[in-house]
Amino acid sequence: MSKKAAFDFIKEIPTFSQLPGDALSSLAEQSRFASIRSGDYIAFEGSQDEASFIVVSGRLAMTKSSMSGKDLVVQLLGPGDFFGMVLAIEKLPSQLSARAQTDAEVLWIPTEALLGVLSGHPVLYKGFVAQLSDWLHTAHKLSRGLAHDSVEVRIAALLVLLAAKFARTRDENNDPIVVDITRQHIADLTGTTPETATRVTRSMHRTGLIEVNKPGVIIVKNLQALKKLAES
Repeated sequence: MSKKAAFDFIKEIPTFSQLPGDALSSLAEQSRFASIRSGDYIAFEGSQDEASFIVVSGRLAMTKSSMSGKDLVVQLLGPGDFFGMVLAIEKLPSQLSARAQTDAEVLWIPTEALLGVLSGHPVLYKGFVAQLSDWLHTAHKLSRGLAHDSVEVRIAALLVLLAAKFARTRDENNDPIVVDITRQHIADLTGTTPETATRVTRSMHRTGLIEVNKPGVIIVKNLQALKKLAES
């Protein structure tokens, strides 16, 4: 994609939208788009990267390694979300790994380019801190849910989140809400096994909450009922 495409994309991100045109142009000139295949890692826990990224399309999972070596998903990133900017600026190693759950596209922004813009526009820090705060809030909800909620409630809450942020279609015109996600990803995101995720989603299918006739695809048929279940 062209530098103009990078400029147009960056200026639509709320955190960057306050920047003047020359600052946006500077970032766009030094940034690059990259396509990521589902399953590929683009950042690794403990590494010190020379660039950060903003998600253009697709879905990425932020993971943390447990003592047993298992990757625990602590956050999902979708279009407009960014990763690693504050850590890169402070020259700190990444606290999380980033793995694509679907085919995705990101815009890489070099740390030096960010530092150059920040020197004249420190307002950017406010946006970075706001997203970090949102991440911490989400991570707290996730850890609380894993500790106290039933698997059915955790999966319902996940599907509500996916329907809101990652669905291929919306229900404004009574169209079905279509979400691309595998049972393995559901298990990873809710701290259960693929077998249990399959059992619970099939139960939801039988009660009319969702439809799971196609592998890797869930159709949300009753979003309000899912929300009630998630809040129970």
